[in-house]
Amino acid sequence: MRAIKGISSGKLAKLAAVNIETIRFYEREGLLAEPLRRNGRKIYFAADIERLRFIRQMQSWGFSLTEIRDFLTLFDDQQHSWEDVQGLAEQKIAQVERKIADLEEIRRILHNVKSQKEPIFSVKRCPLIRKLKNFRKNAAHSEQDEGG
Repeated sequence: MRAIKGISSGKLAKLAAVNIETIRFYEREGLLAEPLRRNGRKIYFAADIERLRFIRQMQSWGFSLTEIRDFLTLFDDQQHSWEDVQGLAEQKIAQVERKIADLEEIRRILHNVKSQKEPIFSVKRCPLIRKLKNFRKNAAHSEQDEGG
């Protein structure tokens, strides 16, 4: 019987375009399973490369680690139903729609500020600065709600 070949954490990091600390972090966070060990060295496989790429792609789309963990749990645990996946999708759609609305409002404010030839308000009363202050406050509340 032929032994299953694995790759080192360095090779995994290179193939998944992440650094080794990222791999360790994902392991601690439960996003990436603790790898097998051979002669005291961690051994990874092709599925780990794909999982890392999936995590990074989800992050680039704005998914939090908690949301990614939830999706991975559904993927890993075959006991969940399609309705569970749809429920997570619905939650994310609502969040994306709120973010789009915020970004559209910021774009509108930026165009308004840019189109003004002369200042029509003080910097303290600038609608862009006020919006960004509110945006930061809302983001901080969202992170607290998420446990971050």
